[in-house]
Amino acid sequence: MTDHRLDPTLLALEQNAVVAASAGTGKTHLITNVYLGFALGLGPDGHPVPAERIAATTFSRAAAREIRERLELRLAVLAGEAPAESGVGLDAALSELAARRGLSERELRTRAKRALAELPRTAIDTLHGLAARLLRTHALALDLPPGFTILEEQAAFEDVEATLDDVLTRAIEAGGERERAALALIDAAHGLENARAGVRSLLALLDEEGLDADTLSPPEHTRDARTIAETLRGTALAIRDHGAEHPGYAGALDVLGALATEPPNAERLEAGLLGIYKPRQKPDKLPCAAAPE
Repeated sequence: MTDHRLDPTLLALEQNAVVAASAGTGKTHLITNVYLGFALGLGPDGHPVPAERIAATTFSRAAAREIRERLELRLAVLAGEAPAESGVGLDAALSELAARRGLSERELRTRAKRALAELPRTAIDTLHGLAARLLRTHALALDLPPGFTILEEQAAFEDVEATLDDVLTRAIEAGGERERAALALIDAAHGLENARAGVRSLLALLDEEGLDADTLSPPEHTRDARTIAETLRGTALAIRDHGAEHPGYAGALDVLGALATEPPNAERLEAGLLGIYKPRQKPDKLPCAAAPE
């Protein structure tokens, strides 16, 4: 007799369950067992669950295909449409449940044939595939075209890049604040390729969190950057006030000039900081010749 408290199939049929196990420990077998339990009416109420009411999701198409193939084989064995030696119909746990329900072999075969015929209508797919199915079912209510298609990853990648290039081009051509913002983005990312990658990452994060771009608020580092800029400006002013004899005088002027533009001139700012810092470095020790004897 199977211990009802320990058998995972029995537990999963009677209550919500989370199965955590490493590879090769039988998770796929358990999933097919649970499906068969519901489809054959071996659950708590004893009534077969229609295929349309069952969904099995995985992270890969290969895993979804394997689950469907195993179910097809096991149901075919139970329905008498495949030889018993070709696969397991009911394992020990399901056989015990069938005996408890008082199901005859003939009734099981009838239910298995019906479940096998309904199997193509069962949602056994990846998480993305199941989501797409739900969207198509309720497309009109969600204000989506029923015939929408899901972009393949490469096509989506190319669309994002083309859209970003178009947005940046229009911003630069518009001039003014939009041009400055576009150039600042490219400059901050150290080039167009990095800017594209950064925007793609941001869009992926928004998609994952289910957020709209309009909900974004200025990042905290913007405020931090202003604080740093004010500190640099104060330091440069103090050096400038010491006069031209100060070793960092020229660098301080470059820093002040760089911070006078919006956005700051990154190249001039870097040169100015180096001009302030380098004169303060201690010179390397000079090699000493051996003292004459």
